[in-house]
Amino acid sequence: MSTRETFDRFPILYESYSKGPEMAVTAGKTKTILATSLGRIVDGAWESLEGKTVPVGTSVRISGTLYTDAYALVGSEKTIVVRHKVGAGAYESISWPVTDANSNFALNYTLVEAGVHTFQAEFGGDAVYEGCEKQVFTKTG
Repeated sequence: MSTRETFDRFPILYESYSKGPEMAVTAGKTKTILATSLGRIVDGAWESLEGKTVPVGTSVRISGTLYTDAYALVGSEKTIVVRHKVGAGAYESISWPVTDANSNFALNYTLVEAGVHTFQAEFGGDAVYEGCEKQVFTKTG
């Protein structure tokens, strides 16, 4: 038997106990911004009603766009909760619009009583995006 045959019959195993450094990365949710407006369309033009006084029975439009904190559109199918209160009363949820492909949502609401009407729009967040909220108000006389 040659020396070569002896080595071929008994393979030598090499083990390495070296380790690379640990590497870590933290994944966090993306922050969001909800830009909202409260108004109506008069003669084809948008009129902001934020902080203004309007007659009881006025139909207002609450609309908005959901962005990341870098002002990139978040996209469609994000549920926005819209709440309403009059004066110092408690908020009540009035609508759950869903954003469209351009991250926009909108709804109409009729002001049926006198007082300061405050609306709050909130995105509760999801697996990728943090939640956020925004308040706007108008007055009726």
